[in-house]
Amino acid sequence: MFAVGVTRSRMFGLRLQAMRRWALPSGVAVTTAVMFGVATLGAASAATAAGAGAGADDPTTTPANNKGTGAGTGTIGDAANSAAPARFTQPGARTVQFPTGLYDEATDGATIIRIASERAKADGKRVLAMWGENNCGFCAYLSDMLFYESAACRGLIDGEYEFVKIDISKSHTRNNDVAKRYGATASHQMEDAPRLTIIDPVLDRGVGTLVGKDMLYKPMSMENIFDETKIVPFLEANIAPARPAGPVIDAAVTRAIVEDKAVWVQFMQSGCEPCRGVRAWMEAPTVRPILEKAFVVATIDVSRMTGGKSMLERFTATRPAIAPGSVLLTSKGMKHDPACELDELPTEPEGIAAWVGAIRRAAGDKRMSEADAAVLEASLTAEKR
Repeated sequence: MFAVGVTRSRMFGLRLQAMRRWALPSGVAVTTAVMFGVATLGAASAATAAGAGAGADDPTTTPANNKGTGAGTGTIGDAANSAAPARFTQPGARTVQFPTGLYDEATDGATIIRIASERAKADGKRVLAMWGENNCGFCAYLSDMLFYESAACRGLIDGEYEFVKIDISKSHTRNNDVAKRYGATASHQMEDAPRLTIIDPVLDRGVGTLVGKDMLYKPMSMENIFDETKIVPFLEANIAPARPAGPVIDAAVTRAIVEDKAVWVQFMQSGCEPCRGVRAWMEAPTVRPILEKAFVVATIDVSRMTGGKSMLERFTATRPAIAPGSVLLTSKGMKHDPACELDELPTEPEGIAAWVGAIRRAAGDKRMSEADAAVLEASLTAEKR
């Protein structure tokens, strides 16, 4: 652990001189200059620090787009934004290694937002984009505040938003045009980072942006950088309006008739870990194409959609009726049989075989082959492991 002198030159328009003991690779002494939250290391030590920070044995290295700055794996979508252990566990033990690995530098921002918007639209949510870069220390601070230091922020994000991080570094200059399109900046170069923008996936436009200087704690210190009392109202004010559950199922049934498919109604609930497990399985690369070939999927969030709870009680026999719940319907909206109902993913061979058998009966032989069913069974067996 080395003592590092930190000079924040006009960080969000403020001047702050601070001494902080930051954990860095052994033998590296670094002076970090930060402007608008973007940190640059001295030329002599930057390569050493970055190289050590990206090492395979470094437990604090985080793949791009994960929530927080801790270890974990992720790709675009839900897995990309899965929770990871916090790196900043307490103010006095904060560590920053550059590049932080928070941002996906390979995928363009438009693609990340498009995928998140598809999920948000299906769930009646909005997209929350955090703009920044992997050499931005304050982007790391904000990420950890949102997911580990503020229960209020974490609850709102988990329940109401699809969260993504968009890289605006020089390696992704086109993402600045994406930021301008969604109202995150008025120019082709974002003036500071981090920033938060809420996007309406139905209208495909930004509905509000919170810039870094407006999120700061006052007076600011290393223990209190971003203020949740300024972020929570922003998140609350831009929640998507509640949708009725009935029309979602009606639309799925109508589409199923046109496409000659069955209907899969997936009941979810905000903050529900088993719900996330079911969704992750349904969206796995080997599973999703098989299900989409046979079913029109209607997702009902019982905690957010009006009438969602009553729909869950109508279609499921389990009491009390709680999410997750999977119900397979005919194209006329009728449940196939009692076996075509599931409250959580099966883990035992008998349960897996019964559920896959129910899925295939609902799908029909022409929409789902024996080979498809074998893939589903293998994927559920893998989930158990």
